[in-house]
Order: sequence, then C-alpha cells, then structure tokens
Amino acid sequence: KQWYQRRVRGVASTFDPTGNYHWCPEKKFEEVDLGNYYTKECSYRDDDPDGVNKRVVCKYSLRDEKDHELNNHIVICAFGDDKPPISGLSSLVKPLRASNLPYKKLKVVLLLAEKEFLMKAWKELRHFPKIRVLCGSALDRRKLKRAFVNRASMVVILSNY
Repeated sequence: KQWYQRRVRGVASTFDPTGNYHWCPEKKFEEVDLGNYYTKECSYRDDDPDGVNKRVVCKYSLRDEKDHELNNHIVICAFGDDKPPISGLSSLVKPLRASNLPYKKLKVVLLLAEKEFLMKAWKELRHFPKIRVLCGSALDRRKLKRAFVNRASMVVILSNY
C-alpha cells in the first residue's frame, strides 16, 4: 500500500506512506497541463471606482467540463534546458503539501517551464494534489498572462544556469 487515509479535523485525507505529505493517485502530465485547457469564461471587473485598474477573471475548463480557477495560487517559473531538472523543485513543493495543512488550505501550484524540463520533473511531482503545469518560457508575456501571475499569491523564479 503506497498511501493511507486518516481523519484530520473530521475530514478524511490521503497521505503518502510516511504521513508527511498530501498524496493523490498518479496523474498523467496531460491531465494537469493548462495547454490542454481552453478559456470558458472571461469577464472584466473594476477594482476601483475610477476603473483605472481592471482585473480579468477567467475560468479554465477541460474538455470534460472540470473547472479550475487560478486565484491566490503559487507560480513557479523554472528556467532550464534538457539537462536534469532543478534538484530542489520537489523540495520546494513538498512543504507546500505538508500533512499538517488542511486539504482545503492547499494552494494550487503552477509550474511554468519548457515541456522537456517539466516532463522530467513530473516524475517526482505526479502524486502531489493541486499541481498544474504550463509549458513555455516565463519570458513570454502570453504565458505569464495565462498563468495569471497578477493574481498569484507568490511567484518563485528558479534557474539551473
């Protein structure tokens, strides 16, 4: 058995064998790649009465109509090449999936990097819940907009150069 369940504050949660991290069944890379998503709903909302700062609110939907909203999430921009991925990537994600955090408090972690880089890193990250990936360069403004960095609670930049 590679995982177990226990009740935390009355809610059944699934953890890895050590009980240190939230765990989920293995997800395929294609299931969490935002490149496979399309914009379902997009609207503008004024944040101030003068209308100077407008904020876009978008929901992404998979073809099977699962909704995922990117708001108050963590974006990790990784710069690398086809060499081995940054060794600290899983070490960075593990505390964000610690078992002492209630499942509802876990923030979505969005990894933004080149596809070859993400495919190698995915082997270590595929059992963590609420992980999304977006293939491309963090230097591309379109990718940064797609990752909603303006609504992220944190942006981390990593490099193996």
